[in-house]
Amino acid sequence: MIIECEQLFDGETVQRDVRLVIDAGRVQAIEPLAQPTAFAHDDVISAPFAMPGLIDSQARVFGYHEGPPEGRPFEPHTCFLRLMAYAGVTTIRDVGNTLETLQFSRRWASEQHGLHIYGSGPLLDDVPLTWAFTRIVDTPSEAERAVRLLLDAGVDFIAAYRHMQPNVLRATVEASHAMQHTVQAHPGATSALAAAQAGIDALAGLADFLEPAWVATVAAAQSAVERVQAWAEAELDHDYAAALLDSLVSNCVYVCPTLLATRRRAIFDEAINEQNIDYMVAIMPYHRHFKSMRNPIGYMIGKRQLSNYMPVADLDKPGQQAVDRGLERMRSWLLKLHEAGVPLVVGSDTPTQSVVPGHSMVQEMQQWVLSGIPPLAVLKAATSTAADLLGVADVGRLRPGAWADVLVLNADPLQKITAIGTPEKQVYCRGQLVDRAAIRAQLTAQIEQQA
Repeated sequence: MIIECEQLFDGETVQRDVRLVIDAGRVQAIEPLAQPTAFAHDDVISAPFAMPGLIDSQARVFGYHEGPPEGRPFEPHTCFLRLMAYAGVTTIRDVGNTLETLQFSRRWASEQHGLHIYGSGPLLDDVPLTWAFTRIVDTPSEAERAVRLLLDAGVDFIAAYRHMQPNVLRATVEASHAMQHTVQAHPGATSALAAAQAGIDALAGLADFLEPAWVATVAAAQSAVERVQAWAEAELDHDYAAALLDSLVSNCVYVCPTLLATRRRAIFDEAINEQNIDYMVAIMPYHRHFKSMRNPIGYMIGKRQLSNYMPVADLDKPGQQAVDRGLERMRSWLLKLHEAGVPLVVGSDTPTQSVVPGHSMVQEMQQWVLSGIPPLAVLKAATSTAADLLGVADVGRLRPGAWADVLVLNADPLQKITAIGTPEKQVYCRGQLVDRAAIRAQLTAQIEQQA
């Protein structure tokens, strides 16, 4: 197959008027259109803009049933994976899951759509636990043992979570690096600064980078909303912020900010009005309550029902203004990270509330553009830089030998990043066209089963 491209973003740079030659699922060559090709070809398509498939660097292939799951325990997970393929996410970095789910997801995705899945398996954390798919580690020796067992089980990297203490995190990093694998952490009991100093490879969740040494009020923040409001007080040139920035740069720590997920936790009206929320009902059925809350009476009833699942904040005008200022300040901090040279990767944190698999990647990328980060840098963060974090050479870039994971777009995302989300796009995974119409029909059937 040959794709004749007016513009080709290859993961690094933009090439114009080139021919992308694909055979046996991989890129064979990239040639100027003005040059005759030596490759035999019967299938030629034209592309105003082509680029690598997206890599979601912060996701969990996850879902649940409200009824008995006998005979179809992973049906919500297949919905999740179909949504990823439909949206053009061809590689998933699964950050926290059971080994069984990771095994199933890899096999199903490879057989169905050719998606690439890299996973950490269970999280490593200390009590109190946040997720069931967690292995408790509270001493350095336990951390070393847990790392060894997970890597022997075939995980691709290690993920540590919020309650791991600094000495245990350091042992986790040392054990993983000794076995040539990377570690991601989420700030909490170990701050982002302490994690960077311990040699962590990646940090996720920009909302949790604040520490009392930077913003005193964050010490009392108990909820996602309160943490965002604390950001409104953050001075970006504070000494602590400067030390953190320097440590991230000097230790080459990848950062996955997950701005959209933070917004959805802090702005409830935005969460209930997500236009693709029907898909979330098939993955996490509590979202049906969100749909019923789009009118005043439904809002009151739904809020009472949702209290069984999550806190729902009632914000007055000053409280909402503090949230808006906090989100704006987080975007400013993200721009500062970019300008300083911190390696950034795009991740959605799906399937958190109203963060729809696949669709949310473009929404996350929009938040980056709103931060002032150039679209070309955003595209790199969702492709080649994400591949660098994974440590793999054959995804995230279009070059000879790489997998032919390609998005064919009819508009230029360098001019408008939402062009990646246009319904007219074509998605190729391992050189095969993804049947998006068939996926849409399958998703519709799964949604109707949950109705």
